[in-house]
Amino acid sequence: MKIFIFLSFLIPLAFAGGEDTAHVENAKKLKAEAEYIMAEAEYMRASESVKDEMKKAEMLLLAGECAYYDDPVRAIDIFSKVFELEGISDDMRNRANIWIARSCIADGDYNTAIEICSGIFQEKTSAGQVKGEVGYWLAKSKIMSGNKEELRELLCHIIANNVIDMSMRMDAAGWLGRCYMSEYPGSLENAYRKMKENLHNIHIPEVFALCGIISNNLMQDSNIEEAEKMGQQFLNYNDENAIGWSYVFLYHMQILFSLKQYDAVISNTEDARMQKLDLPNEKKCVLLMMRGVSFERRQDFTKAIEVFNNIIKKNDVSTQLLAYMEIGYCFISQDNHQEALKFFELVKSKATMRSQQKIRDMAKSQIRFCNQTITGRKAQAPLKMNLKLDEKTAIKLAEIILVAVYGDDILKQRPWNVTDNGTSFTIVGTFHRSEDMLGGVAEIIIDKSDARVIKCIHGK
Repeated sequence: MKIFIFLSFLIPLAFAGGEDTAHVENAKKLKAEAEYIMAEAEYMRASESVKDEMKKAEMLLLAGECAYYDDPVRAIDIFSKVFELEGISDDMRNRANIWIARSCIADGDYNTAIEICSGIFQEKTSAGQVKGEVGYWLAKSKIMSGNKEELRELLCHIIANNVIDMSMRMDAAGWLGRCYMSEYPGSLENAYRKMKENLHNIHIPEVFALCGIISNNLMQDSNIEEAEKMGQQFLNYNDENAIGWSYVFLYHMQILFSLKQYDAVISNTEDARMQKLDLPNEKKCVLLMMRGVSFERRQDFTKAIEVFNNIIKKNDVSTQLLAYMEIGYCFISQDNHQEALKFFELVKSKATMRSQQKIRDMAKSQIRFCNQTITGRKAQAPLKMNLKLDEKTAIKLAEIILVAVYGDDILKQRPWNVTDNGTSFTIVGTFHRSEDMLGGVAEIIIDKSDARVIKCIHGK
């Protein structure tokens, strides 16, 4: 949808005039600040103040896009208004239908999304750009609904479409990689070889096959050592001008991060390298977040906070919320719960959309934890003791605490990965991915001397 979103900024400015221009300009500013509900209202006012049907349709698409980030059902109602207008182009109808399909996916109505996308995809008049993008959303609908009918052929079509955004092609490669990994569960190498053979008609099939197999393996967090061995083939594609090179780099860094090779992640994601990457902003954010967390794992909290602050300056609210949470965790790790509290409170106040409910709940949990810690310290002077906790005792304590905070399901993250930090133990869960499970793992740091909980979080 990258080109559609881009055009949606330009066309209103070219057509609008007078009062509607003011509404559009105000809406753009609000949208840039992720104030989607207010931006939606401004675009709706602009649509009401213009008479030209095409201009009105453009305003409705922009209003619907803003509504999409807050309430997909409301967005569908707005996009549907486009079809009530006369004299609009087929391209405009397709754009409205694609947004309706995306909204249906966001709302969990995959069958309707499949029906809409299939209709556009099968039209002989659909241009390559439209066909590629609608194919992407059709594939996503099928995957989410478990409908694998003709899925491989569709994914190959998306990967071969070189006029759509590379991120869509790489997502499709990842989905296709999942198909081959389920067919060859015991060998990444066999899955890679068969996938490459199936993509033999496209340019650089080995890059898409490597990225597809390894990115999917990273999501499952299984057999990561074999993925790293395969990842060495990435080194053959270190030409920064090569197609797909930026994604090769992204997935290579994800492998290193999964293997906890934090020094390698830090050294490879320096600012100069990051500037050259041809990646969508959200993918660059993934790299920046890995860089920041790598500094955090190395207990270089000053540099970690610097990275997270840079993310906050250059990204939308949803991304900022993740960075604020990480800064809070950095201060907890430094035993500065008072300062951490400020950032969790920021998340709580800024996470106002329905899609941000999960991170708002995480912030509330950390606010309770910080307040309890601060109140406990005020209530009594700390006792001088040294329990000299061993690893087994620390794990038992960790499980009691984590069950109290997150419930019994947290025990599914056994076995625990324990790191001895000298004066404390860091205990991290194991991520066992299944088709219906998303999210990260629990992490808790317990002081050896007094069993004090230094940090207690759950990954995204």
